[in-house]
Amino acid sequence: EQLVLLAVRTAVLVVFVLAFARPYFEGPGGRGPTGRPTRYMLVIDASMSMAHRPAEFSRFERARQAARQLVQASRTGDAFELLAIRGTQPPAVIRQAARRRQDVLDELERLERTDEPGDLVAALEEAVRLVSQDNGDRRRVVTIFSDLQRGTWQPESAARRGRLRDALEQLDKHAEVTVVDVGGESVGNTAVVSVRSVEPVVTVTRPVRIQATLRHFGTSAPPERVVELYVDGKLAGRKRVTMLPGREVPVEFTHAIRVGGEHHIEVRAEAACHQHPAVAQQ
Repeated sequence: EQLVLLAVRTAVLVVFVLAFARPYFEGPGGRGPTGRPTRYMLVIDASMSMAHRPAEFSRFERARQAARQLVQASRTGDAFELLAIRGTQPPAVIRQAARRRQDVLDELERLERTDEPGDLVAALEEAVRLVSQDNGDRRRVVTIFSDLQRGTWQPESAARRGRLRDALEQLDKHAEVTVVDVGGESVGNTAVVSVRSVEPVVTVTRPVRIQATLRHFGTSAPPERVVELYVDGKLAGRKRVTMLPGREVPVEFTHAIRVGGEHHIEVRAEAACHQHPAVAQQ
């Protein structure tokens, strides 16, 4: 009987200690104080690199799926904002916090990837503006879903690197920040970075030299790439070039324009790489 009484007294003390400590419990919707609603901000990378498909699903699809799982596991009273890391379009998708899960899931379904480099600085600065306006007692969680592309996360400009660092520091003051890597293994990327006509004036029947520059972004590169020239959507030339990691490689085509007017000239580095079009006019 004394042992039972001792256990009851100990249990009462434990309950009081837990009540004053406001413990955190890990659940499917994330870590949060008991009974305290959470305001989530989902930041999804919608830049061009997220189109890469290492397996059945692309990086962008993996990011959306991970965000959907977080929304579906949320609790009653939780709210969501949604931002996208993209180029020219504004980052805000859901600016006013939504409390209906289905509304958030619908916006995730409608969210589309862009064919532009991602402006991470703009997205995070918008996130800072939104979290700093929140005066409620909700727990604040910012979750970023990205492939951590170097061009997005390590801007070449020192000024933009400083803005990125400041935005992350400000977010850390107002919220719990988590980055979900959906990139998987490192992947090299070869791109056509420039296309130009050597001759300043293009005339009918006279051969024109078209110079393109390729660059491989990555630590390793395939020994060769197939480079194709298209004129008005039709294949007009094909060459093989040897690539070097981090180096620019020139390639030149010669083509004669047979008909006067405006023509669309395009250079492609294999089918999987992005295109850099140029227009030659007579």
